[in-house]
Amino acid sequence: MKHRRGWCERLSRLATALGPLLVVLMPAAMAAQDRGIAVTPRSATSIAQPYAQSWAVVVGVDRFRDRRVASLNYAANDARSVARALATVGFAPDKIFLLIDDQATRVAIERVLSGVIRRGAGPDDRVFVFFAMHGVTEVLPHGGEEGYLLPHDADMDNLPLSALSMQQLKQIGQRIAAKHILIAVDACYGGYSLVRAQAPPTTDQRYLELVLKSRTIQVLTAGRRDQPVIEDQGHGVFTRTLLRGLEGHADGNADGLITATELAAWMHPRVAQASDYKQDMQWGSLDGEGQFVFVLPRQPVASPPAARGPQTPSASAPPVTPPPPAPSGAPAPAGPQPAEPRVAALPPDPVLQPFAGQWEGWMSNRLSEALATLSVAQTGSTATATLQLSSARNLDSGLGGLHESYELQRRSGEPLSLPRTAVAGRWFSGQDAGGRLQVELTLSKDSRTLQGTIKVDGTWYGVSLRRK
Repeated sequence: MKHRRGWCERLSRLATALGPLLVVLMPAAMAAQDRGIAVTPRSATSIAQPYAQSWAVVVGVDRFRDRRVASLNYAANDARSVARALATVGFAPDKIFLLIDDQATRVAIERVLSGVIRRGAGPDDRVFVFFAMHGVTEVLPHGGEEGYLLPHDADMDNLPLSALSMQQLKQIGQRIAAKHILIAVDACYGGYSLVRAQAPPTTDQRYLELVLKSRTIQVLTAGRRDQPVIEDQGHGVFTRTLLRGLEGHADGNADGLITATELAAWMHPRVAQASDYKQDMQWGSLDGEGQFVFVLPRQPVASPPAARGPQTPSASAPPVTPPPPAPSGAPAPAGPQPAEPRVAALPPDPVLQPFAGQWEGWMSNRLSEALATLSVAQTGSTATATLQLSSARNLDSGLGGLHESYELQRRSGEPLSLPRTAVAGRWFSGQDAGGRLQVELTLSKDSRTLQGTIKVDGTWYGVSLRRK
């Protein structure tokens, strides 16, 4: 204590001696501090223009490869309408990726999110992801549950490898540099953990400045697990309400901005009412504390003038194409159908290119063998494959060899479709709807051979195929 008191006395005498000097130096120090604040770089974004770029992935699936999955009526129409609405709230057409039905495979969805947008989006960007499709929930073996969205090629027997879980979407979002990501899902499913945020009574400038600085991944879903997804008047109830909100109805304070939480709070009672209280819409944050913001147009979009004779189409005008035919047995959407939205072209998938073409070689086991011809065709971001067998013969004198060679001969001569294909690195797999025909192959380093196994009616064969 004595030692500490001695140092205090010395410091007191020093402060008394330096007092006049501190009075002189303090304004200069404060001025230097003010200059430091004045030259601090400001963000390129502002409340009026909160994002540098806006990206969107819009997915709608009415038809599924797995025939056990019931078809939907308006999911594709929901996706087209959302893509069209986004163009009015600051999303450039070349940044909107629209995937409909057979375009919406799991590989294609992940390639756009994990490839195109992950490489293109910057830290001042936003990403909006919309899904209209079926959602299912599985109970995990040791408790809890996992929710999945079903893309076009989902396999109900293998959801972890063929469907999209919310955990996977969260991981994809965390790899994207964009500060604000909003995932809107017109499907009812569970297995996710959301942090619910209440919309503030007023969204003043200080609040908006705060939430625009913070990163976030937010989610809006149509309802809880085991709740029906109601379709009505050409749309899902959730999507129809979302579209009305983006028209400006959700802007309660008329400031021209709609935060994701503001939108959700506006939609929640309306989705419940429109679904006859069968859907309890869910929303919240998967990560972060910011707010995704929609900026409404300053003026309403004017209708184009009536044509007066031949007109030269503008280079910037969206192409007018007829709407796709309504699915058989499904009620037609009410009212005239607007033109197809102009969206970004889906780039070809370079991962599929090494597998495209025709391959041929012998498949065999100790009992029988056959000549196998595998044809792989690439259409945009998806691959289709067919397998044709010929020259089947018996390698064993016993009944087993006779039986196997007979089964191979029975399938010879006719192309066998493999609608379920998957590619990961140099690995390629395909199977038919029933799983009785399956190929699992690995591409060689020189891309000239495929080696692996082929299953025909429960029997596995080793195979080596060379490019024809």
